[in-house]
Amino acid sequence: MRVKVGNSLSRSAELRYGVPQGSVLGPLLFSIYINDLPLVLKICKCIMYADDVILYFSGKTKAEVEEKIQADFNAIAEWADLNGMEISLSKTKTMLFCPPRMAKPEKLRIGLGDAYLELAWPVITTVMTNNNL
Repeated sequence: MRVKVGNSLSRSAELRYGVPQGSVLGPLLFSIYINDLPLVLKICKCIMYADDVILYFSGKTKAEVEEKIQADFNAIAEWADLNGMEISLSKTKTMLFCPPRMAKPEKLRIGLGDAYLELAWPVITTVMTNNNL
């Protein structure tokens, strides 16, 4: 890989992992690069858009949600490591949708090692749907 800025051209460098940033094909190559990520999930479902990934799971208890999402989060962390990528814990958040009768938890215990993910606020306690949308 080489980088050109104005009339200056860098020396060649081997790119073993990832996608060259700023290239015309970068977004397409990155999509191809992470395309197999959903295959490592055993429990959760996911939505992917560009470099964002949303894991979601529905459970009956907070403990069940934590256990199931943590298992797949560990699988994603392992996948990222094998593919030369790192999960940015500071940019990774959790969100809990729960019924109004459930006490709002301070946090979900989902993370890597001793670092737990921040619970994005507010916790949404009521979700209304409209079939006419």
